Amino acid sequence: MIEERIGEVRVRVRTNIPDAAEVRPAAERMVRAVIERCAALLEARAPGRVVLIRRLPLHWRVDESAFDDAEHVEDLALAAADAIERISRPPVLDPPAAAEGAVIFDDEPHLRASHLLALARGGPAWFHTALDVPSNSDPLVALAAPARRETAHATLLRLAREGVLAEVLAARPAVAVAVFAAALGCDVSGLSGGEAEAQASTGGAPPGSGPASTATGFRAARQQSGSLAAQLAAIASAWPPLAPAARLLALRVHAAVLAGTSLESPAASSLAAAVFQGDARAFDREPPPISESEQSVPVEGAPENGPAKEIAKEEAATTDRPPEPAEVRNQAGPASSEFVSTGCGGLFYLFDRIQELDLAESLWKACLPEDMVLAAAASALLGPRFSGDPAPALFGGVQTKIVCPPVTSGQQTEIAAASCASLAAALPRRGLAGIPPAVVTLADHPAGRLLVAAAENSPFAFFAWPADTPKTLAAGLRALLDAWPHHGVLAASPALAGIDKSGRLRPATDIARSPWLLPEAPSAAAAALLAIVVGAPCTLFAARAAGTFDAAAAFVARFLARQARIRMGAGEMTVILRDDDIDLAVRRAGLDRDPGWLPWLRRTVRFVYQEQKPPEGETA
Repeated sequence: MIEERIGEVRVRVRTNIPDAAEVRPAAERMVRAVIERCAALLEARAPGRVVLIRRLPLHWRVDESAFDDAEHVEDLALAAADAIERISRPPVLDPPAAAEGAVIFDDEPHLRASHLLALARGGPAWFHTALDVPSNSDPLVALAAPARRETAHATLLRLAREGVLAEVLAARPAVAVAVFAAALGCDVSGLSGGEAEAQASTGGAPPGSGPASTATGFRAARQQSGSLAAQLAAIASAWPPLAPAARLLALRVHAAVLAGTSLESPAASSLAAAVFQGDARAFDREPPPISESEQSVPVEGAPENGPAKEIAKEEAATTDRPPEPAEVRNQAGPASSEFVSTGCGGLFYLFDRIQELDLAESLWKACLPEDMVLAAAASALLGPRFSGDPAPALFGGVQTKIVCPPVTSGQQTEIAAASCASLAAALPRRGLAGIPPAVVTLADHPAGRLLVAAAENSPFAFFAWPADTPKTLAAGLRALLDAWPHHGVLAASPALAGIDKSGRLRPATDIARSPWLLPEAPSAAAAALLAIVVGAPCTLFAARAAGTFDAAAAFVARFLARQARIRMGAGEMTVILRDDDIDLAVRRAGLDRDPGWLPWLRRTVRFVYQEQKPPEGETA
C-alpha cells in the first residue's frame, strides 16, 4: 500500500504584522489543512491513483483572518488539486526519468510495473523512490510476500498487457525470479501430475525439447484451447531467452491475459503448461480438412493471395473437427505458405512503431476494430499512387473492402490523449530523437474543422481534434497541453495562443502551413482519429531516421516504396526485401527490427533480406 507522505514543505510568509511569530503557526496549520484536503480531492476524482510530485510551488495571497476559514481552505485545496492535474503527465508505463511536475499511475501495481521496467531499461527514476524496496534486495522480493499476492498478480498482468513482461523477467536474476515464481505457485510444482512428471523427465527443458509422449496431452489441450495455445506460442516466440522458471511464469501470466481469467485459474495453468511442455505449433500441425468450396470462396476487396484466404484457413483450423491423415494434412491448411508481391514493403516498418505507441491497444480499448482502422490509415498514407497495392490490407489483416468504421467523439478523445502521451514518452527513448518544436493550428477538413499539432515542417499530425465549437476547441487544447511535455515548444497563431491561459502556446505570425495528411473520413472524429493513427508513428519514424519531409508522398517514396514479397504462413508473416535495399538510416535507428507478435494480425512478423531473384521453387 502506497501511503501518503510529503518529503519537505517550505512555507515562506510575507506579512505586514510586526510580530511574524504569531502568524507562522496559523499559516502552517492552514497549509497542512490545504494539503490534506487536496489529497482527498485527488483521491475522490480517481480513486486508487498514485500521484507523485517532485516539486509544487504554490503562491497564495491570504488575509490572516482567513487562516482558519474552512471555506477558504477548500478553495485553496481545489486550486492546488487543479494545479497538480495541469502539470501531471498522463499515466504511462515508462515516463521519462527526468519528468518534472506530477507523475500519475493508475494504481500501485502500475507503479511497481513501471519500476521493474525501468530497472530493465537502465535504472529507476525519482518517482520510483515511493516504493518500499530495500536497496540490498531484489524488487521481486517485496512482491513475493503473501500479503501482496494480489498486488503481485496485478503487476505481472499489467506488464503482460503492455508486452514487456519477458523483457522485465530477463533482466532479473534467475534465482530471484525462481523464488518469486515459487511464492506465487507458478513453478514446476504447480503443474498437474502428468505434466509435472513430463517436466521432470526433461530436466526443465525449454519448449520444443519435451518427449513425444506428451502428444496426448497436447491433443487434449488443443480440444480445449487450441487457438489460444497457438497465440500464446506465437507471443512467446518473440521473447528473449528465459530460464525455465521465468519462462513458465511469463507463459502463465500471458495465458491469463489471453483467456481473460485470473493468474491462479486452472485455465491459465493448463494453457501455460501445454505450451511450456512442447512447441505449441504442434497444435497447428494438426489442422482439420478444408473443403474445396472453403478454399475458393472469394472475399471482396482482398488480394487473391492476400491475408483473407490465409485467415479463412486459420479460422477453419480452430474448429472442432477430427484430424485427418498426415498425407492430407500436408496438402492443405495453415502450414502452407503463400506469397504476395507489393511495392510498399517499407510500410511494414511501421508495425514496430504502432506497437511502441500502443496504438493498436488503444484502438482495442476504445472498442474500435484495429484491423480496419489500421488498414484505412495505411491506405491514406500510401495515397492514390498505390491504390491497387495489397499492402494496406496486409497491414491491417482485413478480409473485406477497406472502409473507415464509425468513430464517436469519446473514442477519438481517448485515443488522442493516449497516443500523444505515448509519443512524447517514445521520442527521447534511447537517445535516438528529442521532442521537436511543433506548430498548433486549425485546419479545414470536409468533415469539419480540426485542431492539429505537428512537428515543424512535417506533414504528419501527431495530434488532431474536432474543433467546430469554442467548447471543443478549448477541450482539444487542454488535452494537447496535458499530454505534451512542458519543455516542448508549441507555436500557434496569436488568436489561438490567446485562448491558452497557461501561456504554453507561443504566438507566432509566420507559421508555415505544411500540407498535413488529414485522411478523408465520414466525420470529424474519424478524420482526427485516422490523422493520429497515421501521423504519430510516422512522426516517430521520421524523427529517428533524421528525415525532414514537406509532404507525405516524399516520406512514402523515401522509406516505404520498396519492392517486397510477403510470405503468409501459419501464425507468421515474413516480409522479404531485397538485400541491396537496406537503408542505413533505418538500420542504424533500429527501425527495421522484427515487430514480433501482432495481436490484430494473429501472426509473428519478421523481416528478411534476400537476393532479388526468388529461390528455386518459389514464385513471386
